[in-house]
Amino acid sequence: MTTTPNKHLRQDRTLDQRMCAIARMSFGISHDLNNALGAVQSNAGILRNHLPGDSPLLTNLNHIQHATHHMIDLSHQLQIYTQHQKVALQSVDLRTLLAESIATFRPKLPEHCRLQDQSPRGRLTVETCPLMLENAIMAILQNALDALQGLPGTITIETSIGQSRIEDDHALMLGTLPATDHVALIEISDTGEGIFPEVLEHIFEPFFSTRLRARGMGLTPVVGLAFHCNAAVRVVSRPHHGTNVQLLLPIPEHQGLRSSCD
Repeated sequence: MTTTPNKHLRQDRTLDQRMCAIARMSFGISHDLNNALGAVQSNAGILRNHLPGDSPLLTNLNHIQHATHHMIDLSHQLQIYTQHQKVALQSVDLRTLLAESIATFRPKLPEHCRLQDQSPRGRLTVETCPLMLENAIMAILQNALDALQGLPGTITIETSIGQSRIEDDHALMLGTLPATDHVALIEISDTGEGIFPEVLEHIFEPFFSTRLRARGMGLTPVVGLAFHCNAAVRVVSRPHHGTNVQLLLPIPEHQGLRSSCD
């Protein structure tokens, strides 16, 4: 009976060592990638200056510069995550940012999958990093789409004012919220396969996936949001009953409960 705590301690140390090794490797890769992307961005700018204003190649350059700018932002986010750098928070209209994220993600949906935005209208201001929040939302949406496994299904998005302390024995929690009675709540749920308990506890590990052809950083952006933006994440999932992911974000004190449910 006395071996169980020691076993868990060894497992925790092993996981911590793995996470540190991954962090060091990720930081090095992101640093080199950032330098390479900077060179691409600079040369694209030089090329733009040598093209006439009506050149059809300007469209291609716009795509190159937009893609490299996005990847530089992702690289910077990965460096923040692995090195625990400070992030400047700002007031953001949650529903506007969410609408833009949905518009970006919707073209990825197959015809047999539905994406329902059930958020009420009206401004809902939160304190966060907009880039990290957008990347977290996109990561959750991609995870929800993958959970449908190519079958007909629905992804539902809702926003509301939710209590910061809700007990749920089946929930996986990540991050902590400052002492406050209310937070802004984003819920993204899917009608997919659900997650078994032994898998659920691993979903926030960097690049973790249960799929053979996994791609991207997994839910790493969600971890970054929780650690650096005073946010929390709650995941409730049961096998064959879908998954519900909740992002809880602090509301500025001056806004309070007026952040509407207008």
